[in-house]
Amino acid sequence: MHALQQSAVPEALRGFQTILPEPPSLSMCKDSPKMAMPQQAHSNLLLLLHGAGDLEGAFVKFAKHLKLPQTVCMALRGPDKLPFEMEGRLWFPLFEPSGNLIQARVGERRRLNGLLRTRRLLQKLVQQLCNLGWPLHRIFLLGFSQGAIAAVDFALHHSVDEDKDTEGKPTATGRRLGGVVAISSSLLPEHCLGNSKQRVSQKVASTPMLITHGTADDTVPLSEARKHAEQVKSYVETEER
Repeated sequence: MHALQQSAVPEALRGFQTILPEPPSLSMCKDSPKMAMPQQAHSNLLLLLHGAGDLEGAFVKFAKHLKLPQTVCMALRGPDKLPFEMEGRLWFPLFEPSGNLIQARVGERRRLNGLLRTRRLLQKLVQQLCNLGWPLHRIFLLGFSQGAIAAVDFALHHSVDEDKDTEGKPTATGRRLGGVVAISSSLLPEHCLGNSKQRVSQKVASTPMLITHGTADDTVPLSEARKHAEQVKSYVETEER
């Protein structure tokens, strides 16, 4: 049986925990996390991306409560540390050296550059998973807040090898992921200021996405979340042909 070991995961993402569906309760690999190749009973893989300042442990508990059938859940840890020795991780920079939040403005790219680094790390991880036999269209991402932004960014811009049939030919699913659920965010404000040119190819544009947001969110106003969701739709609707 082939397995994904910690050493096969990009160093910055190590610390992941895998939750296997083993009725009647879910079990978790703690000391030596690993993930078996897809079996008939484990046909889907859900990658969980926590919010800013959190750790993967919260999503381990979440995955246990979900009890999704035929689904392996993998809770990832953000690659960036919080400043000032605070506990928790980030998917891209959040703070100025002074401790103030980075503000979106024309020409500001620190958060975008951090998001790009995370995309490349997720790219390495998902490619490893595909090499182990997980079909790309059976891999799903669920992210909260910063994790949602990272999940949407990866789904729109990844370059993981296409799914292939037994003859080695690309399948109809191509580079489509199984799907993305983005909770309480989808884009950085910088994306809407023209700081980042978005090019979404037809091969990835067909990934199903569910973007949700709370009406009482005081961190990202609902009006801004709707604007970001429309921006995501525009990337897909203006795909290369």
